[in-house]
Amino acid sequence: MSETTPEFAAPRLQGPFEGTLLTGGNKTRFLREFGIYGVDGVALPDSDIGGQELSSFPAENPDIPTDVPEFEGPALFAGLVLEQFGHVLMNSLGRLWALDKLPSDVTLVFVPKRRPAARNYPFLRMILDMFGISNDFIITKGPMHFKTLYTASDLFGERYLGRGSVPFFDWLDQRLPAAGPVTKGRKVYLTRTGLGDKIGRFACEDHLEKQLAAQGYEIVAPEKLGLLPQIALYQDAEHLIFSESSALHLYGMVRRPGQTAAVIKRREELPVLIRTQMNDRAGTDVAEIHALRRIFWPPLRSDHLSISLLDFKKVHDQLAAANLVDLDAPWQAPSFDAEKKSMVAGLEPGEKLLNRQERRDWLRALRKARDGKAW
Repeated sequence: MSETTPEFAAPRLQGPFEGTLLTGGNKTRFLREFGIYGVDGVALPDSDIGGQELSSFPAENPDIPTDVPEFEGPALFAGLVLEQFGHVLMNSLGRLWALDKLPSDVTLVFVPKRRPAARNYPFLRMILDMFGISNDFIITKGPMHFKTLYTASDLFGERYLGRGSVPFFDWLDQRLPAAGPVTKGRKVYLTRTGLGDKIGRFACEDHLEKQLAAQGYEIVAPEKLGLLPQIALYQDAEHLIFSESSALHLYGMVRRPGQTAAVIKRREELPVLIRTQMNDRAGTDVAEIHALRRIFWPPLRSDHLSISLLDFKKVHDQLAAANLVDLDAPWQAPSFDAEKKSMVAGLEPGEKLLNRQERRDWLRALRKARDGKAW
C-alpha cells in the first residue's frame, strides 16, 4: 500500500444525530471547508469527504445559523457526487453498504463538488438502480438541518486511491446478479469509437478494431449497453482489451480470476486511480499497452481530450506478450492518409491540433487573457 493511502476504516454506522450541514470556502481547488455539525458544534463522525476530486476539513468554530432549511425524515450522509460516470463510481458508493442496516425510507444526502449543485447528474440514479437501490436522494445546494441523520464509514473509492475493503466488496457482490464461470475463449475489445470524434481518443481505432476482429474479438461499445449487461460481459469474457476509458472503473469492481485483460493507453501515464483500482480485486494484473508515437490536443482546456498516434506494431507485440493475440497474427498499420484523416476529425473549421509545447503556449495565452497577467 502507498504511504499516502489510508488504512481502511472499520464498517461503522452511527446515529441518528441532529446536525447541520454547512459548506465553507475552498482553501484550494481540491480542499474545501465542510462539515455536518452536531448541536454541540462539533463535526459528526464520518461526515468528511476524502479523495482526489475533493477533500474536506471542518470549521474550527462553525457559525451555525438557526434559519436553514429543515430536512424531514431519516437521512444517510452518502458523500460526494459528480457528473461523470467514473467519478460517481469512485466517490458516491463507499457508504451505501449501511443501507442494509437502515430504515427502507432513508434518503441519501450527497454533496456536489461545485456550488450551486449542477442541474443534471445523469449517472447517479442509473448507478443506484444497478445496485438495486431505490432510495430517494438529495444533492445539497446550501446549508441544511437534519433531525435524524446517520453517518457511515467510507469503505471504497478515491479516499483509498480506488481500492475497496473486503466488507465493501462483500456488500457489492450481494447486490449484483450471480455470475457463472468465465467463458473460455471469449474475447472482447471495448472501443471508444462510438463516442465520436470530439473525445479523447487515439487515431484509427476503427482500424485497430478490424485487426482484433480478425483475431476473434467481439467489438463492443460499452456505452451502448446497460450497466448490468456491461457487468455481465466483464465477468464472462476470458480475454478483454480496453481502449483507455472509464469502463475500466466498472471492470475493476467486478473482475475475476481466470481472466486476462489489457488497456491500450492513450496518455503517457494512466491515472493512479485507474491503475490501482483495475488491479484491486483478485486476478491477473491488467497489462498496460504503451505504444504511443505522439500526442496532440485540440485547442481546448481539458487535458484528457488528447488525440494520440499509436505504433501499431508495438500494440501487436505487447498484446502478444500478454497472450491476447497470436504472435504471428496478420497485422497491418493504417495508412498515412488514414491517420491524417482520423487525427483532424472533430476539429472545427480553422482549428488545428497542438503539440505539447504549442498547447502550453496556448494555455498560457488563455490564462493571460482570463487573468489579465502572464503566468
